[in-house]
Amino acid sequence: MITPSAVVFDMDGLMLDTEPLYRTAFQRAAAALGYALDDEFYLTLIGTPTKDALKKVRAYFGPTFPLQRFTELGADQWYRQVEECGIHTKPGLLPLLNQLDAAAIPIPRPAAPASPPKPPPSCPA
Repeated sequence: MITPSAVVFDMDGLMLDTEPLYRTAFQRAAAALGYALDDEFYLTLIGTPTKDALKKVRAYFGPTFPLQRFTELGADQWYRQVEECGIHTKPGLLPLLNQLDAAAIPIPRPAAPASPPKPPPSCPA
C-alpha cells in the first residue's frame, strides 16, 4: 500500500458544498431579470470556468440578455445565502481529514489572503 507524503485538496466543490449555492444564486438572478434558468441547463455549467459558463448563459438566453446585471445579482444572491446559511462541507470530509491527521499525513492549508475579497456593496456585512 502506498502512503502519500501529503494530500492537497481544492476547497470549492470538493471540500465545500458550494454547488447548491451557485445554482440558487444563478436561478434567482435570472428570475429577477425575467428569465428562467432551469436545473437541466444549470447542470451544463458545473465544472465550467466562469468565463465560459457566462458565454453559455448568454448563448442560452440570447444576445439581449443583461449578462453584467446577471453576474451582479448572482454574486449578491450568493453572498446573501452564505450569510444566511453558511457553506456546508461535503459529506465524508471531516472523517477523511481525521484519518489523514491520525496517519500523520500532512494537509497543506492555503495561507489567508493579505486582504480578503470584498463582497459587493449590496451584500449584508
